[in-house]
Amino acid sequence: MSNKRRLPTAFAPAERASADALADTLTAVVRSPITTALLEAEGSVLLVLNRERQIVAANSEILKLPVVESVEAVLGQRPGEALRCVHADDSEGGCGTSEFCRTCGAAVSILAAQTTGMRHDAECLLTMRRNGELESREYAARASQVSIGGHDLTVLSLRDTSDEKRRQALEQVFLHDIINTAGGLSAWAQILEQGVAEDQAAKRIVVLARMLVDEIQFHRDLLEAEAGDLAVKLEEVAPGDVLRVVTNVFAGHAVARGRALLVDPPPASVSIVTSRTLLARVLTNLVKNGLEAVPEGETVRMGCDATAERVVFHVTNPGEIPAAVVQRIFQRSFSTKAQRGRGLGAYSAKLFGERHLGGVVSFTTGPEGTRFQIDLPRGGPASLR
Repeated sequence: MSNKRRLPTAFAPAERASADALADTLTAVVRSPITTALLEAEGSVLLVLNRERQIVAANSEILKLPVVESVEAVLGQRPGEALRCVHADDSEGGCGTSEFCRTCGAAVSILAAQTTGMRHDAECLLTMRRNGELESREYAARASQVSIGGHDLTVLSLRDTSDEKRRQALEQVFLHDIINTAGGLSAWAQILEQGVAEDQAAKRIVVLARMLVDEIQFHRDLLEAEAGDLAVKLEEVAPGDVLRVVTNVFAGHAVARGRALLVDPPPASVSIVTSRTLLARVLTNLVKNGLEAVPEGETVRMGCDATAERVVFHVTNPGEIPAAVVQRIFQRSFSTKAQRGRGLGAYSAKLFGERHLGGVVSFTTGPEGTRFQIDLPRGGPASLR
């Protein structure tokens, strides 16, 4: 009887095949003409897995991924380990065994196919680590069972839908926001034309016009940020000035209707070297998410704390984020909202806040409420000093 310790897991079994068993499966797969036909016929990344979810064959499409050096290098690894998923090492058991894996489309498809023997499809939102940077990719995952040389194997297909999802998200969010704002602008312009409530109409038109420009600028910045072409202008900024900019954005904003945004007094005589525009954009997205998460009558709070080295801006709202959602908050294209194409707010906040402002964007959630924050160095991002 083996005394080998069983590794803990929060989802899929953690155990791996022995070296001899893995070698035996690899040999059977290499010798099979079925494997060759499978690998050559598929234009997407195709992985053949043993019952322990280790890769025993892969097609050349995997070499198009910037994190994979050779097919041989991924043999014996699990999919998330081969693709450098940020959660592959979260648990001692590796890919498939952490809390995050419960919501991974690839892991879910593999287990479903192995359990039922039926093909299973799911969407896989993957965040991979590349040269120290985080990169989001979306895949259409499909898992099926096949028997080769007496071995029961799982064939996992990963079709990269990143460009399609990214374009869809950008187009849908852009059109949704622009149409809403332009609609409000048109309605108030008609009121002004009719000579009714002229002062109120003029003020609302100014606000809506500013929102329209901000929304267009946001999407342009997001495109440039993802491409790595965003120019960041640093300046010395008082935190209170940034908080006022964000507060003004939501004065009369539809998402704030029936909800309150309270700003805690910022620390006095504190400044930070940062991009005023990008920081305001990050906080605007976090506040917008907070307001959208609460019903009318509730309050969202915004403020900041400072030390000699850091400034932490935070946004807090009542309510707890469900556990199934927590693991996917910062993934591009993921949203708790029903509209197709939503899901850029938290993703863009992390992209702007970490890659371009040198901060750390994070959140905590529990029965007492949910708090998002961006922790920034007071002297500005080291990469731009």
